[in-house]
Amino acid sequence: SNCFLNWMHLFIPNEQIKNPKEGLDKINLINERLLNKQNHKILEEYLSLKLLYKVFKKLFFLIRIVSKININDVQKIFAYKGSDLSFYFIEDFYEDFIGFESFKNLMWLELLKEYFKNLPNQKIGFYLCEELPWEKALIYHWKENNHGPLIAVPHGFNLRYWDIYYFKNIKDLINTKSNLPLPDKYIANNEAFYNELLEYYPKEKIEKLEFLSCL
Repeated sequence: SNCFLNWMHLFIPNEQIKNPKEGLDKINLINERLLNKQNHKILEEYLSLKLLYKVFKKLFFLIRIVSKININDVQKIFAYKGSDLSFYFIEDFYEDFIGFESFKNLMWLELLKEYFKNLPNQKIGFYLCEELPWEKALIYHWKENNHGPLIAVPHGFNLRYWDIYYFKNIKDLINTKSNLPLPDKYIANNEAFYNELLEYYPKEKIEKLEFLSCL
């Protein structure tokens, strides 16, 4: 193929490669072999003191904002039909806004911003979809930099019933013109999966593709 491919990887420690620096060394070897065909990047290679400063600055800003919120107002958010459900959600609320989860999400946002600064315009993009926080940062910066269509690709060859929580009702989000970053298309790799996705996505947002497994 004459199509040049850009790959972005998230580093996960393992027995063979224990830290991002070792991973970057391996990636550089791969890039040397695939010169003019593919280019691989590890997102963590964009980490710097300057970037950390930006993350902590935004985190402290959020802490100041949240510290001014009355606890009673937070509890009202989780009131449902006269019942106070805040007991089940309030810990996650604070964790997501000012805790370690917030820190990680701000890191994804800044790291992906750095990555897309130097990425040439892309005609089309694919990403593995599990509805994780980094995906929203990816979609936001992809569209902010005016790249082509972005396609969400789920893991596996079918939709298991316990995976339903991955998928939001995109039809409602589109109808309400939500600002939530969304992919342009979603891949369905079999008929059952396609029919399941119709509950969440408009028909024109779903593409059918054949699933190929490699051993």
